[in-house]
Amino acid sequence: QSDALGSFEPSWHGHLSDLPDGPLFLVANEYLDALPVRQFIRSGDAWAERVVGVSGEGGLQFGLTDPLPLAALKDRLAVTTEGDMVTQCNAAAAQVGFLAERIRSAGGLGLIIDYGDEEVAGDTFQAVSNHQKVSPLDAPGKADLTAHVEFRALKKAASESGAEVSGPIPQGVFLQALGIEQRAGVLAQALTGDRLEQHLAATARLTDPDQMGTLFKVMAIHAPDAPPVPGFPC
Repeated sequence: QSDALGSFEPSWHGHLSDLPDGPLFLVANEYLDALPVRQFIRSGDAWAERVVGVSGEGGLQFGLTDPLPLAALKDRLAVTTEGDMVTQCNAAAAQVGFLAERIRSAGGLGLIIDYGDEEVAGDTFQAVSNHQKVSPLDAPGKADLTAHVEFRALKKAASESGAEVSGPIPQGVFLQALGIEQRAGVLAQALTGDRLEQHLAATARLTDPDQMGTLFKVMAIHAPDAPPVPGFPC
C-alpha cells in the first residue's frame, strides 16, 4: 500500500483513536472480515468453543472446550439447533461502535462493504493463498484468513453508540442505485474486443446475484440528522 499510494502522501495511523479530529468519512472494504473471530458449537443449551491446539504429530488441529452457558449467545438458542456453529467477532463490534460514536458526534459517513449477512450460520472461517482455498492450519501466517461478517452485531454496536444505520443491502442493489449500469455503458463505448469483454465481466462480477452482487453487503453509518445516504432505500 505504501508503494502504491506513496505519490499521494497518505497518513498512516496505527489505531482508530489516533485519527485526527473532525468529521470522519470512512470506507471499510473487506476489512472487518479479516479481524479475529471466535466460533461456538451448540451443545444442549450451552456452547463449546472451537480452539486450536497441537496434534500428536506436532502440527495444528482443531479442538473443542467443554460446553458452557454463554449469556452473549442466549438469543441464538431460539434460532439454532444441536450442533450448529455460530461466530462472534468482538473486535468488529467494538471498532464499529467507536466509529459510530465518532460519526455521531463529529459528523461524516461510514460505508462498510464486506461479505456476510444479518446473521452468520455455519463454518465460514477460511484461508486463501495465491487465490486458492487452503486449510487455515497448514501454513500459519502465510495465508489470508477471513470469516463472514455478521451485520446484526455491527448494527447493534452502531445504534448503541447513538448513530443511525442504513442497510445492510446487497452490493449489487447499492451499485445499481448509484448508476453503475449507466457508468459502465458510457465506459464501454470506448472499448472493443477483449477489453470490452473484460469490462462487462468485471461489471457483472460486482453486481450479479450469483457473483459478488448478493454475497457482499453494504451498510452505512451516519449521524441522526444527516440526509439520506445515496444508494440506500429512503
